[in-house]
Amino acid sequence: MSIGPDDELRGWSFLDDAASVDLGDVGSAGYTLAEAIRSDGERRLWIVDELVVGSPDADHGARQPPPHEELGPLPADWRDAIDDAPLRCGAPCADGRGPCRIVVSAPGHRCHWHRTSTRQQHRRTP
Repeated sequence: MSIGPDDELRGWSFLDDAASVDLGDVGSAGYTLAEAIRSDGERRLWIVDELVVGSPDADHGARQPPPHEELGPLPADWRDAIDDAPLRCGAPCADGRGPCRIVVSAPGHRCHWHRTSTRQQHRRTP
């Protein structure tokens, strides 16, 4: 199949089912090692999550990475979004659900809860 410069498939990759191997027997249930074929015929191996195959949100192998993944400084709109984001405590939560999301006033500061709990953990009893 020949693909012209304006073809709607240019830049996409297709999975070759005949060259795919299920990874469940090696401890990765739900994943497949698949050969992806780009519109120019180049073949690459992908590890594919079966739950997202066919999803419109899946990475279909577009050739150009998103602007925020390029080398060099971030694009202005990404920098602005990061600059406007609130600073968070980030200390590990005791319940194991991830980092603390309480807003703090400066980078590296801890929220009241984690400043207090850290001091109590390091106190020594006589």
